Order: sequence, then structure tokens, then C-alpha cells
Amino acid sequence: MSVDLASDRFDVTYDPDLVEVEALLSAIRDLDYEPELVEKPVQERAELERIEVASLPARVQDLLSLSEKSGKPLLLEFSGPG
Repeated sequence: MSVDLASDRFDVTYDPDLVEVEALLSAIRDLDYEPELVEKPVQERAELERIEVASLPARVQDLLSLSEKSGKPLLLEFSGPG
């Protein structure tokens, strides 16, 4: 998954053999986002626009690591000033 906080966008890559597309889209709608299903993933943005994992709080880094090791997705909700 890639996240672009500036444009309030995230891209999710999934395995259709493991995930029901409608269930995934429904979960995204439940978070008040409007999902768009695309056939080809959006090219990743330039390295400067990506979030550097090392800059995230330790607890978030730990959760990302656990998610990667377990092969399970991690859904994070970000909020900030404004």
C-alpha cells in the first residue's frame, strides 16, 4: 500500500484469490473514502513524496513490521491539524 497524505489518497494492491473485491471496497467506504478500482496500479510516486518508515513513531514502525511478518494488512487512520 502506498499513502499520499498531501492528496488524501492511498493505493491498495490485493490478491483477488484471497480478498473479495466488494468487501474491500465496502471497508474503504466505511472509512468515508470513495474507492476507485483500477486494473493497473498507479505508479509509485517519486521517492521524495513517500513516507519514510524511519520517520514514523516507533509504535507505528512496530505495527508495520508485524504486518509484514504476518502477511496481514494494516490499516492506519491519519489525522492532523486543520
